[in-house]
Amino acid sequence: MDWRAIIIEPASIILDKTVGYAYKGIAIAVILIVGWFVAKAVEKIVIRFLKIAQLDVAADKAGVTKILVKGEIKHTLSELVGALIYWIIILIVAVAAVNALNLTVAAALLQQIIAYLPNVVAAIFVLAAGMFLASFTASAINTVAINSGIAQASLLSKIAQSVIVVLAVIMALEQLRIATTIINLIIPILLASAGLALGLAFGLGGRDAAAKIIKEALDKARK
Repeated sequence: MDWRAIIIEPASIILDKTVGYAYKGIAIAVILIVGWFVAKAVEKIVIRFLKIAQLDVAADKAGVTKILVKGEIKHTLSELVGALIYWIIILIVAVAAVNALNLTVAAALLQQIIAYLPNVVAAIFVLAAGMFLASFTASAINTVAINSGIAQASLLSKIAQSVIVVLAVIMALEQLRIATTIINLIIPILLASAGLALGLAFGLGGRDAAAKIIKEALDKARK
């Protein structure tokens, strides 16, 4: 009886596979641990940078913080962006770990998710930039309108802010490739409505301003 063929060779194969899985296990553990530390470090750096850039201040002015509070989200916009970056890195680390296990199907799925993430990041930055621009534009219009004596200064600034926010949301949805056909139909309607509202507001404001100028001229003439 060949004991080598019956016992030693199968035992050797099992031992080799066990050692191979042990090496893979150690490699995966190292990848996950290092990846987690890197993800946390990058998250903190991103949050710190966004706070220095005053993203949260812009979010407060644009009303984003109120929306988050109403949605019972207790994190700031900077913290949410940082968390998104954290999970992107974790997904990349997960792909590396899955590849180490030679799980091609799972790796392919994770790679598709990662390939879509740049769209998500772009959408977030477009939305954040839109919120900042909306806040800045509203403040500028409100100041100019007040200095021009237009009674509807607050209305004008709110209309401008709302239009920019809605356009920013639409652009963010386009980055996410969500309902682009519907969005292309909505944009002309939105712009036309905004133009009509602004035209009416400016018309009413111009009427008030003209009446004020005429009244001042008549008062001076009487004197």
